[in-house]
Amino acid sequence: MRSALLVLAAFLSSCGGGDDGGTQQVPDTQPPDVDIVQPPAGPVSGSVEIRVAAFDNRGVVGVLTFIDGVQFGDEDTAAPYTSVWNTATTTNGGHVLTATARDAAGYVGTSPEVMVTVSGGT
Repeated sequence: MRSALLVLAAFLSSCGGGDDGGTQQVPDTQPPDVDIVQPPAGPVSGSVEIRVAAFDNRGVVGVLTFIDGVQFGDEDTAAPYTSVWNTATTTNGGHVLTATARDAAGYVGTSPEVMVTVSGGT
């Protein structure tokens, strides 16, 4: 009987059962999903809200926004992930918006590019 219990204990341990209640942690191996949801691609002017959606199975710990590859503002560590861009300080013409989101494991996801055209800038 004792040997049967040892075999059962070994089996439960190998499949995540036993003392931990079957709640074996799955390692985080995926970066967050991230998208710029505002503004849409196209013309922009004045004060523009940049809104980012970011999701991760273990949680997002920070979001950065970029304009033409240059970080815009500080890292946002709490949803909603938003920043306001005063386009009057930006040159007229085409610009590329992107965002990154990082999780606690250090994985970083990058949004697709959003192409905007500034009018009324410098």
